[in-house]
Amino acid sequence: MAKQNALVLIRAGLTAGALLLLLFFSIRKAENSPPRAPPLIQPAAEQNLSFQPNTDARPVDTTVNKLSAEQPFRNELIRLNSHEPSPSKRALMLEELANWTRLNPTDAAAWADSLEQDSAGKNDLRIRAIELVAKIWAASDPLAALEWAGGLSDPNDGWQAERSVYVGWAETDPVEFSEWLSVNSTNRTIDVSLALKQLGDVWFQNDPGAAAKWMTENPLDESGLFLRAAVFNWSVNDPFDALEFILTNHPDNDLLKAVVIEQMAKVDPVTALRLAEQLTSPLQQERIRSALREMLKQNPNAAYEYFSRLSDDSDLKMALAPDVAGGMGGYDAWRTEGIVAWMDIVLELTQIDGDFSRRYNEQFTRTLQSWAAQNPQSAVNWINGLEMGNTGKMKWAGVVAAEWAQTDAAAAVEYLNQLPEPPDRSTWESVAYYMASQNPAEAAKLVETKSLTESRLINALTTEWAKQNPPHCADWIMQQELPENTRSNALTALTAEWFRISPDAAAEWADSIGVSGDKQIVESRLTELRARFN
Repeated sequence: MAKQNALVLIRAGLTAGALLLLLFFSIRKAENSPPRAPPLIQPAAEQNLSFQPNTDARPVDTTVNKLSAEQPFRNELIRLNSHEPSPSKRALMLEELANWTRLNPTDAAAWADSLEQDSAGKNDLRIRAIELVAKIWAASDPLAALEWAGGLSDPNDGWQAERSVYVGWAETDPVEFSEWLSVNSTNRTIDVSLALKQLGDVWFQNDPGAAAKWMTENPLDESGLFLRAAVFNWSVNDPFDALEFILTNHPDNDLLKAVVIEQMAKVDPVTALRLAEQLTSPLQQERIRSALREMLKQNPNAAYEYFSRLSDDSDLKMALAPDVAGGMGGYDAWRTEGIVAWMDIVLELTQIDGDFSRRYNEQFTRTLQSWAAQNPQSAVNWINGLEMGNTGKMKWAGVVAAEWAQTDAAAAVEYLNQLPEPPDRSTWESVAYYMASQNPAEAAKLVETKSLTESRLINALTTEWAKQNPPHCADWIMQQELPENTRSNALTALTAEWFRISPDAAAEWADSIGVSGDKQIVESRLTELRARFN
Protein backbone atom coordinates (compact mmCIF):
# COMPACT_ATOMS: atom_id res chain seq x y z
CA MET A 1 0.00 0.00 0.00
CA ALA A 2 2.85 2.39 0.91
CA LYS A 3 4.55 1.53 -2.38
CA GLN A 4 1.41 2.45 -4.35
CA ASN A 5 1.13 5.81 -2.55
CA ALA A 6 4.77 6.57 -3.33
CA LEU A 7 4.15 5.88 -7.03
CA VAL A 8 1.18 8.25 -7.04
CA LEU A 9 3.27 11.00 -5.50
CA ILE A 10 6.08 10.47 -7.99
CA ARG A 11 3.65 10.68 -10.95
CA ALA A 12 2.13 13.86 -9.58
CA GLY A 13 5.55 15.39 -9.13
CA LEU A 14 6.57 14.52 -12.69
CA THR A 15 3.35 16.01 -14.06
CA ALA A 16 3.83 19.25 -12.14
CA GLY A 17 7.45 19.44 -13.25
CA ALA A 18 6.48 18.96 -16.86
CA LEU A 19 3.94 21.75 -16.62
CA LEU A 20 6.52 24.10 -15.10
CA LEU A 21 9.02 23.29 -17.86
CA LEU A 22 6.35 23.88 -20.51
CA LEU A 23 5.49 27.22 -18.96
CA PHE A 24 9.20 28.19 -18.75
CA PHE A 25 9.90 27.44 -22.41
CA SER A 26 6.71 29.20 -23.48
CA ILE A 27 7.86 32.36 -21.69
CA ARG A 28 11.35 32.12 -23.17
CA LYS A 29 9.88 31.66 -26.63
CA ALA A 30 7.68 34.72 -26.20
CA GLU A 31 10.61 36.80 -24.96
CA ASN A 32 12.86 35.74 -27.83
CA SER A 33 10.21 36.10 -30.53
CA PRO A 34 10.63 39.11 -32.86
CA PRO A 35 8.33 42.08 -32.07
CA ARG A 36 4.98 42.13 -33.80
CA ALA A 37 5.01 44.16 -37.00
CA PRO A 38 3.11 47.44 -36.87
CA PRO A 39 -0.22 47.58 -38.70
CA LEU A 40 -0.03 48.42 -42.39
CA ILE A 41 -2.13 51.09 -44.05
CA GLN A 42 -3.10 49.82 -47.46
CA PRO A 43 -4.37 52.02 -50.30
CA ALA A 44 -8.06 52.80 -50.19
CA ALA A 45 -8.35 51.41 -53.74
CA GLU A 46 -8.05 47.91 -52.30
CA GLN A 47 -11.37 48.67 -50.55
CA ASN A 48 -12.80 46.65 -47.63
CA LEU A 49 -11.72 49.35 -45.17
CA SER A 50 -8.14 48.22 -45.42
CA PHE A 51 -6.63 49.86 -42.35
CA GLN A 52 -5.76 47.37 -39.59
CA PRO A 53 -6.12 48.77 -36.08
CA ASN A 54 -3.29 48.33 -33.59
CA THR A 55 -4.57 45.43 -31.52
CA ASP A 56 -1.36 45.40 -29.48
CA ALA A 57 -2.76 48.44 -27.69
CA ARG A 58 -5.92 46.48 -26.81
CA PRO A 59 -4.92 43.34 -24.85
CA VAL A 60 -7.48 40.54 -24.87
CA ASP A 61 -8.09 38.55 -21.72
CA THR A 62 -7.73 34.97 -22.96
CA THR A 63 -7.93 33.52 -19.46
CA VAL A 64 -11.69 33.90 -19.33
CA ASN A 65 -13.94 31.27 -20.76
CA LYS A 66 -16.08 33.68 -22.75
CA LEU A 67 -18.86 31.27 -23.53
CA SER A 68 -19.52 30.58 -19.89
CA ALA A 69 -18.78 34.14 -18.78
CA GLU A 70 -21.25 35.74 -21.17
CA GLN A 71 -24.11 33.34 -20.45
CA PRO A 72 -25.39 35.24 -17.38
CA PHE A 73 -25.61 38.44 -19.43
CA ARG A 74 -27.46 36.66 -22.23
CA ASN A 75 -29.91 35.03 -19.82
CA GLU A 76 -30.55 38.24 -17.94
CA LEU A 77 -31.27 40.16 -21.14
CA ILE A 78 -33.72 37.47 -22.29
CA ARG A 79 -35.46 37.60 -18.90
CA LEU A 80 -35.70 41.39 -18.81
CA ASN A 81 -36.99 41.55 -22.38
CA SER A 82 -39.68 38.91 -21.87
CA HIS A 83 -42.20 41.66 -21.13
CA GLU A 84 -42.38 45.34 -22.05
CA PRO A 85 -39.45 46.64 -19.98
CA SER A 86 -39.88 49.63 -17.68
CA PRO A 87 -37.38 52.53 -17.83
CA SER A 88 -35.44 51.05 -14.90
CA LYS A 89 -35.35 47.63 -16.58
CA ARG A 90 -34.20 49.22 -19.83
CA ALA A 91 -31.30 50.85 -18.01
CA LEU A 92 -30.38 47.49 -16.48
CA MET A 93 -30.66 45.80 -19.88
CA LEU A 94 -28.27 48.30 -21.43
CA GLU A 95 -25.83 47.76 -18.57
CA GLU A 96 -25.93 43.99 -19.10
CA LEU A 97 -25.59 44.50 -22.86
CA ALA A 98 -22.49 46.64 -22.34
CA ASN A 99 -20.84 43.90 -20.27
CA TRP A 100 -21.77 41.27 -22.85
CA THR A 101 -20.37 43.41 -25.69
CA ARG A 102 -17.01 43.63 -23.99
CA LEU A 103 -16.86 39.81 -23.89
CA ASN A 104 -18.46 38.92 -27.21
CA PRO A 105 -19.40 41.92 -29.38
CA THR A 106 -20.52 39.78 -32.33
CA ASP A 107 -23.24 37.95 -30.40
CA ALA A 108 -24.19 41.08 -28.44
CA ALA A 109 -24.61 42.95 -31.73
CA ALA A 110 -26.76 40.16 -33.13
CA TRP A 111 -29.02 40.34 -30.07
CA ALA A 112 -29.33 44.14 -30.37
CA ASP A 113 -30.28 43.76 -34.04
CA SER A 114 -32.89 41.14 -33.09
CA LEU A 115 -34.94 43.66 -31.11
CA GLU A 116 -38.12 44.32 -33.06
CA GLN A 117 -39.43 47.71 -34.17
CA ASP A 118 -43.01 48.76 -33.48
CA SER A 119 -45.65 49.34 -36.15
CA ALA A 120 -44.32 52.85 -36.75
CA GLY A 121 -40.84 51.53 -37.38
CA LYS A 122 -39.50 52.85 -34.09
CA ASN A 123 -37.97 51.26 -31.02
CA ASP A 124 -35.99 53.46 -28.69
CA LEU A 125 -34.48 50.45 -26.91
CA ARG A 126 -33.31 48.98 -30.22
CA ILE A 127 -31.62 52.21 -31.29
CA ARG A 128 -29.94 52.69 -27.92
CA ALA A 129 -28.77 49.08 -27.88
CA ILE A 130 -27.30 49.36 -31.38
CA GLU A 131 -25.53 52.61 -30.49
CA LEU A 132 -24.14 51.11 -27.28
CA VAL A 133 -22.81 47.97 -28.96
CA ALA A 134 -21.26 49.98 -31.80
CA LYS A 135 -19.46 52.38 -29.47
CA ILE A 136 -18.06 49.68 -27.17
CA TRP A 137 -17.12 47.39 -30.05
CA ALA A 138 -15.21 50.26 -31.68
CA ALA A 139 -12.85 50.37 -28.69
CA SER A 140 -11.54 46.86 -29.52
CA ASP A 141 -12.20 46.36 -33.24
CA PRO A 142 -13.58 49.44 -35.01
CA LEU A 143 -13.42 47.95 -38.51
CA ALA A 144 -15.45 44.91 -37.51
CA ALA A 145 -17.94 47.24 -35.86
CA LEU A 146 -18.13 49.35 -39.04
CA GLU A 147 -18.70 46.26 -41.15
CA TRP A 148 -21.56 45.22 -38.88
CA ALA A 149 -23.04 48.74 -39.00
CA GLY A 150 -22.95 48.70 -42.79
CA GLY A 151 -24.80 45.38 -42.88
CA LEU A 152 -27.83 46.51 -40.85
CA SER A 153 -30.99 46.35 -42.94
CA ASP A 154 -32.49 49.63 -41.72
CA PRO A 155 -30.52 52.65 -43.12
CA ASN A 156 -31.31 54.72 -40.04
CA ASP A 157 -30.01 51.98 -37.74
CA GLY A 158 -26.90 51.76 -39.90
CA TRP A 159 -26.30 55.50 -39.71
CA GLN A 160 -26.73 55.55 -35.92
CA ALA A 161 -24.38 52.58 -35.57
CA GLU A 162 -21.75 54.11 -37.87
CA ARG A 163 -21.87 57.37 -35.93
CA SER A 164 -21.43 55.51 -32.63
CA VAL A 165 -18.48 53.55 -34.00
CA TYR A 166 -16.79 56.82 -34.89
CA VAL A 167 -17.48 58.20 -31.41
CA GLY A 168 -16.02 55.13 -29.71
CA TRP A 169 -13.00 55.06 -32.00
CA ALA A 170 -12.31 58.77 -31.51
CA GLU A 171 -12.46 58.38 -27.74
CA THR A 172 -10.15 55.33 -27.80
CA ASP A 173 -7.52 56.33 -30.36
CA PRO A 174 -8.16 59.55 -32.34
CA VAL A 175 -4.74 59.40 -34.02
CA GLU A 176 -5.40 55.90 -35.40
CA PHE A 177 -8.88 57.00 -36.42
CA SER A 178 -7.50 60.03 -38.27
CA GLU A 179 -4.89 57.89 -40.10
CA TRP A 180 -7.59 55.47 -41.21
CA LEU A 181 -9.80 58.33 -42.36
CA SER A 182 -6.94 59.85 -44.39
CA VAL A 183 -6.43 56.60 -46.27
CA ASN A 184 -10.11 55.74 -46.76
CA SER A 185 -11.57 59.21 -47.41
CA THR A 186 -12.34 58.33 -51.06
CA ASN A 187 -14.19 55.15 -50.13
CA ARG A 188 -17.81 55.84 -51.07
CA THR A 189 -19.11 53.52 -48.37
CA ILE A 190 -17.83 55.94 -45.72
CA ASP A 191 -19.66 59.07 -44.62
CA VAL A 192 -16.60 61.32 -44.37
CA SER A 193 -18.52 64.31 -42.98
CA LEU A 194 -20.02 62.16 -40.25
CA ALA A 195 -16.62 60.69 -39.40
CA LEU A 196 -15.03 64.13 -39.30
CA LYS A 197 -17.71 65.47 -37.00
CA GLN A 198 -17.40 62.62 -34.49
CA LEU A 199 -13.61 62.76 -34.62
CA GLY A 200 -13.71 66.50 -34.17
CA ASP A 201 -16.14 66.49 -31.26
CA VAL A 202 -13.65 64.43 -29.24
CA TRP A 203 -10.28 65.44 -30.66
CA PHE A 204 -10.99 69.17 -30.68
CA GLN A 205 -11.65 69.05 -26.95
CA ASN A 206 -8.70 66.88 -25.96
CA ASP A 207 -5.94 68.02 -28.35
CA PRO A 208 -7.16 70.82 -30.65
CA GLY A 209 -3.64 71.71 -31.77
CA ALA A 210 -2.98 68.23 -33.13
CA ALA A 211 -6.45 68.19 -34.70
CA ALA A 212 -5.87 71.53 -36.45
CA LYS A 213 -2.52 70.36 -37.82
CA TRP A 214 -4.09 67.14 -39.10
CA MET A 215 -6.95 69.08 -40.70
CA THR A 216 -4.39 71.24 -42.49
CA GLU A 217 -2.47 68.23 -43.78
CA ASN A 218 -5.67 66.40 -44.73
CA PRO A 219 -8.13 68.96 -46.15
CA LEU A 220 -11.10 66.60 -46.24
CA ASP A 221 -13.62 69.28 -45.26
CA GLU A 222 -14.11 71.74 -48.10
CA SER A 223 -16.17 74.10 -45.95
CA GLY A 224 -13.37 74.51 -43.41
CA LEU A 225 -15.91 74.21 -40.61
CA PHE A 226 -14.03 71.51 -38.71
CA LEU A 227 -10.70 73.32 -38.96
CA ARG A 228 -12.32 76.45 -37.55
CA ALA A 229 -13.77 74.42 -34.70
CA ALA A 230 -10.34 73.00 -33.89
CA VAL A 231 -8.75 76.45 -34.03
CA PHE A 232 -11.49 77.86 -31.80
CA ASN A 233 -10.87 75.28 -29.07
CA TRP A 234 -7.12 75.72 -29.43
CA SER A 235 -7.37 79.50 -29.10
CA VAL A 236 -9.50 79.21 -25.96
CA ASN A 237 -6.55 77.61 -24.18
CA ASP A 238 -3.61 79.16 -26.07
CA PRO A 239 -4.52 81.90 -28.56
CA PHE A 240 -0.87 82.81 -29.24
CA ASP A 241 0.11 79.29 -30.34
CA ALA A 242 -3.04 79.08 -32.41
CA LEU A 243 -2.26 82.42 -34.04
CA GLU A 244 1.31 81.37 -34.85
CA PHE A 245 -0.03 78.21 -36.49
CA ILE A 246 -2.50 80.21 -38.61
CA LEU A 247 0.05 82.83 -39.69
CA THR A 248 2.39 80.02 -40.75
CA ASN A 249 -0.10 77.69 -42.44
CA HIS A 250 -3.11 79.86 -43.33
CA PRO A 251 -1.80 83.44 -43.60
CA ASP A 252 -4.63 84.57 -45.91
CA ASN A 253 -7.51 82.96 -44.01
CA ASP A 254 -9.33 85.82 -42.30
CA LEU A 255 -12.00 83.50 -40.95
CA LEU A 256 -9.43 81.58 -38.89
CA LYS A 257 -7.78 84.80 -37.75
CA ALA A 258 -11.15 86.13 -36.63
CA VAL A 259 -11.73 82.98 -34.55
CA VAL A 260 -8.43 83.52 -32.71
CA ILE A 261 -8.92 87.27 -32.29
CA GLU A 262 -12.20 86.69 -30.52
CA GLN A 263 -10.47 84.58 -27.85
CA MET A 264 -7.24 86.61 -27.76
CA ALA A 265 -9.21 89.75 -26.93
CA LYS A 266 -10.00 88.27 -23.52
CA VAL A 267 -6.33 88.04 -22.54
CA ASP A 268 -4.64 90.68 -24.73
CA PRO A 269 -7.17 93.10 -26.25
CA VAL A 270 -4.47 95.45 -27.55
CA THR A 271 -2.88 92.74 -29.70
CA ALA A 272 -6.33 91.52 -30.73
CA LEU A 273 -7.25 95.04 -31.80
CA ARG A 274 -4.13 95.40 -33.96
CA LEU A 275 -4.84 92.06 -35.62
CA ALA A 276 -8.50 92.94 -36.17
CA GLU A 277 -7.52 96.09 -38.04
CA GLN A 278 -5.79 93.90 -40.65
CA LEU A 279 -8.94 91.91 -41.41
CA THR A 280 -11.26 92.62 -44.31
CA SER A 281 -14.79 93.93 -43.87
CA PRO A 282 -17.21 92.91 -42.38
CA LEU A 283 -15.02 90.74 -40.12
CA GLN A 284 -12.86 93.74 -39.35
CA GLN A 285 -15.57 95.83 -37.71
CA GLU A 286 -17.03 92.88 -35.84
CA ARG A 287 -13.69 91.82 -34.31
CA ILE A 288 -12.61 95.38 -33.54
CA ARG A 289 -15.82 95.78 -31.55
CA SER A 290 -15.20 92.55 -29.61
CA ALA A 291 -11.61 93.61 -28.83
CA LEU A 292 -12.70 97.11 -27.82
CA ARG A 293 -15.36 95.72 -25.47
CA GLU A 294 -12.70 93.72 -23.66
CA MET A 295 -10.39 96.73 -23.61
CA LEU A 296 -13.14 98.80 -22.01
CA LYS A 297 -13.21 96.30 -19.12
CA GLN A 298 -9.44 96.24 -18.65
CA ASN A 299 -8.28 99.71 -19.72
CA PRO A 300 -11.16 102.12 -20.49
CA ASN A 301 -8.83 105.10 -20.99
CA ALA A 302 -6.94 103.30 -23.76
CA ALA A 303 -10.22 102.24 -25.36
CA TYR A 304 -11.47 105.82 -25.31
CA GLU A 305 -8.25 107.15 -26.82
CA TYR A 306 -8.49 104.60 -29.65
CA PHE A 307 -12.08 105.63 -30.29
CA SER A 308 -11.20 109.33 -30.31
CA ARG A 309 -8.53 108.86 -32.99
CA LEU A 310 -11.05 107.45 -35.47
CA SER A 311 -12.50 109.69 -38.15
CA ASP A 312 -15.72 111.24 -36.85
CA ASP A 313 -17.73 110.36 -39.95
CA SER A 314 -16.45 106.79 -40.31
CA ASP A 315 -18.77 103.81 -40.25
CA LEU A 316 -16.49 102.18 -37.68
CA LYS A 317 -16.85 105.07 -35.24
CA MET A 318 -20.60 104.95 -35.71
CA ALA A 319 -20.60 101.25 -34.83
CA LEU A 320 -18.29 101.62 -31.83
CA ALA A 321 -19.91 104.68 -30.22
CA PRO A 322 -22.66 102.82 -28.28
CA ASP A 323 -20.12 100.33 -26.89
CA VAL A 324 -17.73 103.07 -25.82
CA ALA A 325 -20.48 105.14 -24.26
CA GLY A 326 -21.87 102.20 -22.34
CA GLY A 327 -18.50 100.87 -21.24
CA MET A 328 -16.81 104.01 -19.99
CA GLY A 329 -18.36 103.79 -16.52
CA GLY A 330 -17.27 106.70 -14.36
CA TYR A 331 -14.77 108.04 -16.87
CA ASP A 332 -15.82 111.68 -16.94
CA ALA A 333 -14.93 112.74 -20.47
CA TRP A 334 -18.42 113.29 -21.85
CA ARG A 335 -18.64 117.03 -21.73
CA THR A 336 -15.45 117.99 -23.50
CA GLU A 337 -14.01 115.15 -25.57
CA GLY A 338 -14.67 112.68 -28.36
CA ILE A 339 -18.21 111.46 -27.69
CA VAL A 340 -19.65 114.97 -27.63
CA ALA A 341 -17.67 116.08 -30.66
CA TRP A 342 -18.74 113.01 -32.56
CA MET A 343 -22.41 113.46 -31.64
CA ASP A 344 -22.29 117.09 -32.75
CA ILE A 345 -20.92 116.05 -36.15
CA VAL A 346 -23.58 113.36 -36.50
CA LEU A 347 -26.31 115.90 -35.84
CA GLU A 348 -24.87 118.20 -38.49
CA LEU A 349 -24.78 115.38 -41.02
CA THR A 350 -28.35 114.30 -40.25
CA GLN A 351 -29.58 117.79 -41.12
CA ILE A 352 -28.09 117.65 -44.62
CA ASP A 353 -28.28 113.93 -45.41
CA GLY A 354 -31.56 112.15 -44.78
CA ASP A 355 -30.11 108.75 -45.66
CA PHE A 356 -27.37 109.25 -43.09
CA SER A 357 -30.01 110.06 -40.49
CA ARG A 358 -31.94 106.87 -41.18
CA ARG A 359 -28.78 104.71 -41.10
CA TYR A 360 -27.39 105.99 -37.82
CA ASN A 361 -30.38 107.23 -35.86
CA GLU A 362 -30.61 104.03 -33.81
CA GLN A 363 -26.90 104.00 -32.96
CA PHE A 364 -26.96 107.68 -32.09
CA THR A 365 -29.94 107.14 -29.80
CA ARG A 366 -28.27 104.19 -28.09
CA THR A 367 -25.14 106.26 -27.53
CA LEU A 368 -27.17 109.04 -25.93
CA GLN A 369 -29.00 106.52 -23.75
CA SER A 370 -25.71 105.07 -22.53
CA TRP A 371 -24.37 108.55 -21.85
CA ALA A 372 -27.51 109.55 -19.92
CA ALA A 373 -27.37 106.37 -17.85
CA GLN A 374 -23.79 107.23 -16.80
CA ASN A 375 -24.10 110.97 -16.35
CA PRO A 376 -27.59 112.37 -17.02
CA GLN A 377 -26.80 115.96 -16.04
CA SER A 378 -23.90 116.03 -18.50
CA ALA A 379 -26.20 114.78 -21.26
CA VAL A 380 -28.76 117.45 -20.33
CA ASN A 381 -26.10 120.15 -20.55
CA TRP A 382 -25.17 118.92 -24.02
CA ILE A 383 -28.80 119.07 -25.18
CA ASN A 384 -29.22 122.56 -23.76
CA GLY A 385 -26.22 123.72 -25.78
CA LEU A 386 -27.43 122.36 -29.10
CA GLU A 387 -27.97 124.94 -31.82
CA MET A 388 -31.30 123.72 -33.05
CA GLY A 389 -34.95 124.45 -32.52
CA ASN A 390 -36.91 123.31 -29.50
CA THR A 391 -38.59 120.56 -31.51
CA GLY A 392 -35.28 118.87 -32.21
CA LYS A 393 -34.14 119.26 -28.60
CA MET A 394 -37.36 117.77 -27.26
CA LYS A 395 -36.70 114.46 -29.01
CA TRP A 396 -33.35 114.02 -27.32
CA ALA A 397 -34.63 115.39 -24.01
CA GLY A 398 -37.19 112.58 -23.94
CA VAL A 399 -34.44 110.00 -24.48
CA VAL A 400 -32.38 111.40 -21.60
CA ALA A 401 -35.39 111.71 -19.27
CA ALA A 402 -36.42 108.09 -19.81
CA GLU A 403 -32.91 106.91 -18.90
CA TRP A 404 -32.65 109.28 -15.95
CA ALA A 405 -35.99 108.12 -14.55
CA GLN A 406 -34.65 104.58 -14.09
CA THR A 407 -32.42 105.81 -11.26
CA ASP A 408 -34.07 109.09 -10.18
CA ALA A 409 -37.56 109.60 -11.54
CA ALA A 410 -38.18 112.72 -9.45
CA ALA A 411 -35.16 114.45 -11.02
CA ALA A 412 -36.34 113.42 -14.48
CA VAL A 413 -39.78 114.93 -13.80
CA GLU A 414 -38.20 118.15 -12.61
CA TYR A 415 -36.10 118.30 -15.78
CA LEU A 416 -39.10 117.72 -18.05
CA ASN A 417 -41.13 120.40 -16.28
CA GLN A 418 -38.41 122.97 -17.07
CA LEU A 419 -38.38 122.33 -20.81
CA PRO A 420 -39.57 125.15 -23.08
CA GLU A 421 -42.18 122.88 -24.63
CA PRO A 422 -44.22 120.08 -23.01
CA PRO A 423 -42.87 116.55 -23.63
CA ASP A 424 -45.01 114.13 -25.57
CA ARG A 425 -47.27 111.59 -23.86
CA SER A 426 -44.93 108.63 -24.38
CA THR A 427 -42.12 110.44 -22.52
CA TRP A 428 -44.34 111.02 -19.49
CA GLU A 429 -45.52 107.41 -19.58
CA SER A 430 -41.91 106.15 -19.56
CA VAL A 431 -40.96 108.38 -16.63
CA ALA A 432 -44.12 107.48 -14.66
CA TYR A 433 -43.48 103.78 -15.27
CA TYR A 434 -40.08 103.92 -13.59
CA MET A 435 -41.38 106.25 -10.87
CA ALA A 436 -43.99 103.62 -9.93
CA SER A 437 -41.30 101.37 -8.45
CA GLN A 438 -39.59 104.25 -6.63
CA ASN A 439 -42.56 106.20 -5.27
CA PRO A 440 -45.96 104.86 -6.35
CA ALA A 441 -47.92 107.61 -4.61
CA GLU A 442 -46.03 110.29 -6.56
CA ALA A 443 -46.38 108.24 -9.73
CA ALA A 444 -50.14 108.18 -9.15
CA LYS A 445 -50.19 111.99 -8.94
CA LEU A 446 -48.23 112.19 -12.20
CA VAL A 447 -50.68 109.81 -13.87
CA GLU A 448 -53.60 111.99 -12.78
CA THR A 449 -51.90 115.26 -13.73
CA LYS A 450 -50.93 114.11 -17.21
CA SER A 451 -54.06 111.95 -17.75
CA LEU A 452 -52.01 108.82 -18.43
CA THR A 453 -54.03 105.65 -18.90
CA GLU A 454 -51.63 103.30 -20.70
CA SER A 455 -52.38 99.76 -19.49
CA ARG A 456 -48.75 98.71 -18.87
CA LEU A 457 -48.16 101.82 -16.75
CA ILE A 458 -51.34 101.40 -14.65
CA ASN A 459 -50.58 97.72 -14.03
CA ALA A 460 -47.04 98.52 -12.88
CA LEU A 461 -48.26 101.32 -10.63
CA THR A 462 -51.02 99.19 -9.09
CA THR A 463 -48.75 96.22 -8.43
CA GLU A 464 -46.04 98.31 -6.74
CA TRP A 465 -48.44 100.44 -4.72
CA ALA A 466 -50.46 97.44 -3.56
CA LYS A 467 -47.28 95.89 -2.12
CA GLN A 468 -46.75 98.98 0.05
CA ASN A 469 -50.22 100.23 0.88
CA PRO A 470 -53.20 98.27 -0.52
CA PRO A 471 -55.94 100.51 1.00
CA HIS A 472 -54.52 103.68 -0.52
CA CYS A 473 -54.07 101.92 -3.85
CA ALA A 474 -57.69 100.70 -3.72
CA ASP A 475 -59.04 104.19 -2.94
CA TRP A 476 -57.05 105.61 -5.86
CA ILE A 477 -58.29 103.04 -8.39
CA MET A 478 -61.92 103.56 -7.37
CA GLN A 479 -61.57 107.30 -8.05
CA GLN A 480 -60.05 106.94 -11.53
CA GLU A 481 -61.76 106.96 -14.89
CA LEU A 482 -59.90 104.15 -16.63
CA PRO A 483 -60.58 102.10 -19.78
CA GLU A 484 -62.56 98.95 -18.96
CA ASN A 485 -59.75 96.44 -19.58
CA THR A 486 -57.17 98.59 -17.80
CA ARG A 487 -59.45 98.96 -14.77
CA SER A 488 -60.17 95.22 -14.67
CA ASN A 489 -56.46 94.35 -14.82
CA ALA A 490 -55.66 96.90 -12.10
CA LEU A 491 -58.32 95.50 -9.75
CA THR A 492 -57.14 91.95 -10.39
CA ALA A 493 -53.52 92.87 -9.61
CA LEU A 494 -54.52 94.76 -6.46
CA THR A 495 -56.65 91.86 -5.18
CA ALA A 496 -53.82 89.36 -5.69
CA GLU A 497 -51.29 91.50 -3.79
CA TRP A 498 -53.71 92.29 -0.97
CA PHE A 499 -54.67 88.63 -0.61
CA ARG A 500 -50.98 87.73 -0.39
CA ILE A 501 -50.50 90.24 2.44
CA SER A 502 -53.76 89.60 4.33
CA PRO A 503 -56.57 87.41 2.94
CA ASP A 504 -59.00 88.62 5.61
CA ALA A 505 -58.34 92.29 4.87
CA ALA A 506 -58.76 91.65 1.15
CA ALA A 507 -62.10 89.93 1.80
CA GLU A 508 -63.25 92.78 4.05
CA TRP A 509 -62.45 95.27 1.31
CA ALA A 510 -64.37 93.21 -1.25
CA ASP A 511 -67.44 93.22 1.03
CA SER A 512 -67.26 97.01 1.28
CA ILE A 513 -67.54 97.52 -2.48
CA GLY A 514 -71.02 98.30 -3.63
CA VAL A 515 -72.82 96.11 -6.14
CA SER A 516 -71.00 96.75 -9.39
CA GLY A 517 -68.73 95.31 -12.02
CA ASP A 518 -65.77 96.15 -9.78
CA LYS A 519 -67.19 93.98 -7.00
CA GLN A 520 -67.66 91.04 -9.38
CA ILE A 521 -64.05 91.30 -10.61
CA VAL A 522 -62.63 91.40 -7.08
CA GLU A 523 -64.78 88.57 -5.71
CA SER A 524 -64.05 86.38 -8.74
CA ARG A 525 -60.32 86.87 -8.22
CA LEU A 526 -60.64 86.09 -4.49
CA THR A 527 -62.49 82.86 -5.29
CA GLU A 528 -59.67 81.79 -7.61
CA LEU A 529 -57.00 82.59 -5.01
CA ARG A 530 -58.81 80.73 -2.21
CA ALA A 531 -59.19 77.64 -4.40
CA ARG A 532 -55.51 77.70 -5.21
CA PHE A 533 -54.01 78.37 -1.77
CA ASN A 534 -56.56 77.09 0.74
